[in-house]
Amino acid sequence: YTVKSGTGSSGGQVRKINPNSVNILLDDEGNEAFYGDSETYFDSVSNLDITTSFSDIAVDGEGYITLLDSTRKRLFQYDGSTNLLYAFGGAGNRRGTFVSPVAIDTLGDKIIVLDSGIGGLHIFEPTDFALNVRAALSLYNKGLYGESEEHWKAILKQDAYYELANIGMGKIRERTGDYAAAMKYYKMADNRDDYSKAYAFVRREYIEGNIAVIAVAIVALIAAAGLVSKRRSKKAGKISADSALGRIGFIRYVCYHPLKGYWEMKREKRGSVAVSAVILGAAVVVMTASNLFTGFIFNTNNLQTYNMFGMSAFLIGAVFIWCIAQWCVTSLMNGEGKFGDIFIATCTALWPYIVINTVAILLSRVLLKTEGDFYYVLAAVAIIYSVALIIVSVMQTHNFTAAKTALAILITVVVILLMVFIGMLVVALCQQLIAFVKDISTEVILRI
Repeated sequence: YTVKSGTGSSGGQVRKINPNSVNILLDDEGNEAFYGDSETYFDSVSNLDITTSFSDIAVDGEGYITLLDSTRKRLFQYDGSTNLLYAFGGAGNRRGTFVSPVAIDTLGDKIIVLDSGIGGLHIFEPTDFALNVRAALSLYNKGLYGESEEHWKAILKQDAYYELANIGMGKIRERTGDYAAAMKYYKMADNRDDYSKAYAFVRREYIEGNIAVIAVAIVALIAAAGLVSKRRSKKAGKISADSALGRIGFIRYVCYHPLKGYWEMKREKRGSVAVSAVILGAAVVVMTASNLFTGFIFNTNNLQTYNMFGMSAFLIGAVFIWCIAQWCVTSLMNGEGKFGDIFIATCTALWPYIVINTVAILLSRVLLKTEGDFYYVLAAVAIIYSVALIIVSVMQTHNFTAAKTALAILITVVVILLMVFIGMLVVALCQQLIAFVKDISTEVILRI
């Protein structure tokens, strides 16, 4: 075994070299594993970003790998398959922390750390949690899945989100044919690959058991779509172009015929600020739904830290900044569109994003990971379609040529960047001013 000194952002810091000088310590996918912290740590004392830097390695008789991180003075322990089991320690002079650790070794299942800062040794014995982890892994790797279950359960009582225990329980449930329970464990472990494999069996069982109901539902949906289409055709001439329904119908027309549609929207006043505001609101709802309700297999957002209001404000702010910047630029370039026209045209371009992304969200909840191309293509088409409509809207709203449109968009993007930079600068100055006023106030109060 060898360990690289210093940081290793691309992985492979620890290697097990065979006689052919090839690293055989690989993860489950056959790649060199990453060890240590995946993110940097900001040290407020030194004002530096700290990354993991290993200085020593120890491997016990059962193949468990312990690494010493000299920067944050911690220990990382991995199993023989490169799975992280636990990390502990830290800088300090309390029990369980280190002043200046320089070397590590193992004695059975104990870990010994040489600390030059105290001129002595730290000896760590496995806790009940660690003993259960080692026992569960040992039994599971020997194929004794049933015997390992009690240990996995004991681990989950102490830490319900422990990844290896949830994966172990998921594998056991798969072997007993309880795929729905396996999915729950894989979801707790954030393991999308195994979740998708278990879901494949659940989906197949559901389709086989409800094939008649599904067939009837599909036929009913097709019939309903046909009836709605016929009734819409009959009422098409009766709906006023100035009504809300008429304007919404015209939005669909713009999406299918953007050049003519945007031209008529501006010249014949077919757009509406109120309807456009509703479309913008619908886009916010769909974006939020995409982040919150996309199927687990395709949803990589951290829902525990997701800020729904912040993301909603971001989209609304982006639309208004784009409209303001475009209005400023096109006014200087003799564009014909007013701010209201720009807002209506921009919001209209969000319609494909709303419709296509809604379909993508629904599909994400029934597709497997191997079928993910359908979802990703739809998500990409939704964005590309809306961006293309925005480009056409600039050209038709302001009656620009293609070259002048490209120039206007380029300048608009530069103006947006300047606006964002100035905004960030103003916020930073305001924060400094507030801090200065607080310091002065505190000083005055203390002197009084």
